[in-house]
Amino acid sequence: MKIPIKIYRRNIDVDYPEILNKGDWIDISTISNKTIYKNKQIDFDFGIVIKVPKGYEINILPRSSTFKKYGLLLTNSMGIIDNSYCGPEDFIGGIFYATKDEYIQAYTRLIQFKVVLSQKATIWQKLKHIFLYNGIKIVKISKKELNKNNRGGYGSTGN
Repeated sequence: MKIPIKIYRRNIDVDYPEILNKGDWIDISTISNKTIYKNKQIDFDFGIVIKVPKGYEINILPRSSTFKKYGLLLTNSMGIIDNSYCGPEDFIGGIFYATKDEYIQAYTRLIQFKVVLSQKATIWQKLKHIFLYNGIKIVKISKKELNKNNRGGYGSTGN
């Protein structure tokens, strides 16, 4: 059995993240072309909202090639998505710092995520994870299946 990660696509042009056969992390692509300039901040909206099951969280990090290829540094180093961050405007985004001028094409893979047990996982969720789950599956959902309220959008803690 696999852990169901529900994903709502906010933009029709966005591909769903693909589970690749090599590696444990799942890559997420940009949704539009952008020109970036050295020593400037650039915001990316990756066009999806992810609904994580209770007891889990998603850790988001830049891909290892993001800096080497594009000179981009993720400014908060790591993002965390818990199961309360899944309102219609609680999208997956990233704020990067550019170390060089570059052109980023749509569908460029810049970040990646991994599903892990959260610190609030119950003993039963932990046991289920150990004995029943063997990976994750991406489930496409509609806007109706998201939380009715936004938690505050990208970069918020809900306060």
